[in-house]
Amino acid sequence: MNITLNTNTTNKFNRYNNNNHTQAPSFTGRFSAIINTSERKIAKRMFDAGKEESTVVTPIVEDSKFFRRVKKYINKKYNSFTDGIAKHFTKRVFDNKYVDKFADKVKGSDNLFKHFMAIGSLITSGMYMEKTLANKDLDSDRKRTLAVNQGLTFIVSTAGAYYLDNKLNNWWDNVTAKYAGAKFNDDTFAKTFIDTNKANKKAGKKLLRAKDYIAQNLNKYLTDEKDIKHFNSQIAGMGVLKSMLIFALVYRYIVPVAVTPFANKIGDKLIARKKAKEAAENVSK
Repeated sequence: MNITLNTNTTNKFNRYNNNNHTQAPSFTGRFSAIINTSERKIAKRMFDAGKEESTVVTPIVEDSKFFRRVKKYINKKYNSFTDGIAKHFTKRVFDNKYVDKFADKVKGSDNLFKHFMAIGSLITSGMYMEKTLANKDLDSDRKRTLAVNQGLTFIVSTAGAYYLDNKLNNWWDNVTAKYAGAKFNDDTFAKTFIDTNKANKKAGKKLLRAKDYIAQNLNKYLTDEKDIKHFNSQIAGMGVLKSMLIFALVYRYIVPVAVTPFANKIGDKLIARKKAKEAAENVSK
């Protein structure tokens, strides 16, 4: 039996498909030139953005006259705003004889960071108290109770933070010396410091401060001036870290929890005294 396969139809279909459907459309004329030019510009900017770790939008915005005008206007207004703050607020607050005297007294002080934290807390607490007393949605008795709470919290927090910070100075100096010894890979560094302070304490002498002891011995471990300066700044930061942790712990957790019950009692007594006075005045009338 002979079998004949007729492939003419299939071949015609393939030729038709190849000639008419599978070829990409071609654009000719001016429109094609515009498309190709735009594609090349976008591709180039994307390539340049990838090399410079920038964005595609930045160069496009920079090329726009409109965006340049907007940017110039914003910069002008921003500069006017900052200049106004510097002239009318910063200069008046900080450029005066009182601030100069304060700066002369506290410059170089180990407690400078603590002083500024206390001043910041004073401003914050004062604003809270002022807002509380001026709140029209609260009755007068409730205002006094909250204001007393806020005032006592600030006073006790400040005193407690200073006391605890100073009380932990010797312990933190030991921690700082251990940190320096670990950085120097010297196991005896901190031990020598601690033993020296123990001997000074027994003899009634002044205890060494960790930062001074480290500064005196730093040349044994570091020779480059830049490394020495960098390490001294790290040691100074250790003291700031200690004060920051203590003040935050006292201001935000310990004292508010401890003071609130006492402040409420004081507020209740003030309210009771006020009501008793009002009752006596009513009876006398």
